[in-house]
Amino acid sequence: MDIIAPLLIFGARLCDVSLGTLRTLAVVRGKTLNAWMFGLIEILIWLVAISRVLTTINSNILNLFAYAVGFATGNVLGIMIERRLAIGNEVIRVISRAKGAQIAEAVRKMGQGVTEFEGKGKEGPVTMLYIITARRDVLEVLRRAREVDPECVTISADLRATSLRITARSAPGGWRGIVKKK
Repeated sequence: MDIIAPLLIFGARLCDVSLGTLRTLAVVRGKTLNAWMFGLIEILIWLVAISRVLTTINSNILNLFAYAVGFATGNVLGIMIERRLAIGNEVIRVISRAKGAQIAEAVRKMGQGVTEFEGKGKEGPVTMLYIITARRDVLEVLRRAREVDPECVTISADLRATSLRITARSAPGGWRGIVKKK
């Protein structure tokens, strides 16, 4: 039985589904050129893979299995790549009853901008902090906030657009973000 064809089909699906994940994220973020390029490459690879499966469906059922496993694995790989690239920005909200100013200072020492607000919570006065940061810095900012005040409440959300120019502080971008371990 031919094992090369199923391996090639698996590899093709791994690539095109991973690209599909990145294309979807580019569409959501409004990155038109990236979405176009990912879509073009994705569909070319898909056409080659599906044509191979359909022309050999009666003679090599392993191709069909390789196609399905490649699809499932490509989804996982696409998510892993996207997490590693950490493209985009997030807004982090931190609410602290007693240590808002100390959290703000610690986060500013990281090179992040912080806006402080005084508020009133269920149990009295609180400090609310707004931090807009690159996605690759989110975990470090959250870790630093919790070091200062383990009781603080943190909320982070994807930020589609901002007038601020945000640069990552913790890790290299581009292809180095994939290759370099954190």
